[in-house]
Amino acid sequence: MAKNFKELLSKVSECSKKTLAVACAQDQAVLEAVKEANERGIASSILVGDEEKIQETYEGLKSASSFLRTQLAKNINLRNTPELEFIMDQS
Repeated sequence: MAKNFKELLSKVSECSKKTLAVACAQDQAVLEAVKEANERGIASSILVGDEEKIQETYEGLKSASSFLRTQLAKNINLRNTPELEFIMDQS
């Protein structure tokens, strides 16, 4: 059994990639989790929900990227702050 989140991610990464059907996909936290799971190669996803609200959330994330980048720069000591890019995966 995993004792922390890092161990859990390690164990999940050892398994084959899964496809998830995600309800209420218009929720920002849900979209962020789905994006991270996809980037880590843990799972791909099918988003189920109000397409208009999903699109609104996506647009909100895109428009907030410069603010989020500024906050990131203030809280993390890096020489160069990375650009944040949100990409809508419509596959």
